[in-house]
Amino acid sequence: MQITNKTTEKITTVTYEVTTDYHGDVIYIDYYDENGRVVDSILRDSDGNDMFEPSLMEDIQDLLAGTDLVDLSN
Repeated sequence: MQITNKTTEKITTVTYEVTTDYHGDVIYIDYYDENGRVVDSILRDSDGNDMFEPSLMEDIQDLLAGTDLVDLSN
């Protein structure tokens, strides 16, 4: 076995807590590269377990794309 390449990137995460009708509270996380592009997104239940719910993920992405969010970090 041999390592042929190593790449290091700065990644920023943005975490959203979303309350849904069917799944209750879920956690949606976007991972951004150094250029501000989303390179990955994950969905977790309130216990932190990964969820595979493509339609729910799409609904949350649509919600985020069409909503002005209030910065709650202050």
